[in-house]
Amino acid sequence: MARLGRKYQVHLVSGLDGEFVRRCHFQSVSPERHEAVLESLLQETGQDARVAVIPYSGFTLPVQHEFAEVT
Repeated sequence: MARLGRKYQVHLVSGLDGEFVRRCHFQSVSPERHEAVLESLLQETGQDARVAVIPYSGFTLPVQHEFAEVT
């Protein structure tokens, strides 16, 4: 997951210590502010921004599949 934080802008909504979250290469967002932060990010990047929400991310490992072209 930390690799994602190096490659993409990842905001972690959590009650974890902010310094710990930053060391994991994520940006800390308090649960109380998550809606305001998301709205701000969408204004910054545009309404067509690609957003992924991963609930229970401690139990989720995102996998990107690359498919070979069949000739």
